[in-house]
Amino acid sequence: MAYLRLFDWYQTNKRDLPFRKTDNPYHIWVSEIMLQQTQVDTMLPFYDRFLTIYPTIQDLARADIDEILKVVQTIGYYRRFRMLHKGAQYVIDHHDGKLPEDYFKILKIPGIGAYTAGAIMSIAFHKPYPATDGNVIRVLSRVKMLEDDFRLDKNKKKLNEMNKELIENSNNPYLYTQSMMELGATVCKVSNPLCDTCPLQEVCLANINNVQQNYPKMSPLKTKKKSNTLHSYLNIKKDFSCVSVLKIYYMGFMNLFKLNQIV
Repeated sequence: MAYLRLFDWYQTNKRDLPFRKTDNPYHIWVSEIMLQQTQVDTMLPFYDRFLTIYPTIQDLARADIDEILKVVQTIGYYRRFRMLHKGAQYVIDHHDGKLPEDYFKILKIPGIGAYTAGAIMSIAFHKPYPATDGNVIRVLSRVKMLEDDFRLDKNKKKLNEMNKELIENSNNPYLYTQSMMELGATVCKVSNPLCDTCPLQEVCLANINNVQQNYPKMSPLKTKKKSNTLHSYLNIKKDFSCVSVLKIYYMGFMNLFKLNQIV
């Protein structure tokens, strides 16, 4: 990995984002939660407003969840904020209101998974734990021309181990995580990657072989089959002569059939 070229590129080209200017663990935590399934431009106004109203973990933990949801109204995917609230309360109860500088303790906080824990550890605490998201998977799969199917969890875990080794060898976990995130988001895009401006172009095997669009390898998503469930609806007519049994067969639409008549 061409660390120096990557870091120099980042320092020169990084976007002017508020959460890139801090190593406050709480701020990093909030930013990573808000960026889940949300574009940066969409989350920025919410991020600023959220931290103005809840500037500390203590403020967030004491807040009413309904008021928190009003603050982030219209951003969507509200379960993450319920979990963030629970996480803040957990930190108050178990860590005296301060995020621990321990990866495995952070993983126990409600709503925090391996990616968010890695981001907090590397950006806030400058410790070499990987934050492997879709952007990083795309960058590394192209640089290394990895043939694994990254739809599969086992292959994501294998790449995370590779990313762990890279961040450990970087001598600057803070810059490594930020640089890889930024590179994937702004240069190594899903479509039409800007390889001519990429600091890793000379070591990127996919670029050298002009096959960038073939990576990462992703098998097609499995589509859910329509339900073939047989629902029954009984219409019993007691006229001393017959009982009509009607069944509804549902396969994408409902049809009413008179299946049997008993006289």
